[in-house]
Amino acid sequence: MRALKNSGLNWMSSAAAAVMTPLRAPNSSGPGKGDESLATSGAGAAVRTDNPQLIELSKRVEYALNDEFSPRSVRLIVPSNSPRFIKREAKSVKRQVEIDRSVQVDAAIVRVMKRSGSMTLSDLLVATASELAALFVPDAKLVKSRLEHLIESEYLERDANDSALFKYVA
Repeated sequence: MRALKNSGLNWMSSAAAAVMTPLRAPNSSGPGKGDESLATSGAGAAVRTDNPQLIELSKRVEYALNDEFSPRSVRLIVPSNSPRFIKREAKSVKRQVEIDRSVQVDAAIVRVMKRSGSMTLSDLLVATASELAALFVPDAKLVKSRLEHLIESEYLERDANDSALFKYVA
């Protein structure tokens, strides 16, 4: 144990105060030379006080560090970004991105078909990819599935003679 003589308690933080135990209170004849009216706050900073009894007590008591102290409770800080939470959030973000992209692909297909009136599948894939190049590179599978969706929604139709040719309806 280290014996520490406290002069004004301005060095001790609240955590240190929890593990410090008073050894003895030697007799003193009263306030000595250079008394300051300072006491500690919970954060260890000195604050001004006008209580002379506190100043007297702080100069009379010796403190020693209790090395055998162990707290009864342990405080754990759990980060809010646990791996399970991150995976769940990543799934929802990925799903939202897929929904947003499907709407953007629908809009690009409709814009391209409005301009041209009718196009083959390969030309439509190229035109849609160039339309969306600033945002993302669309997958051909996604474009085809959204094309089928637009056919079901009656925005587009297949040509009766050529199944690779699409016509704008709406």
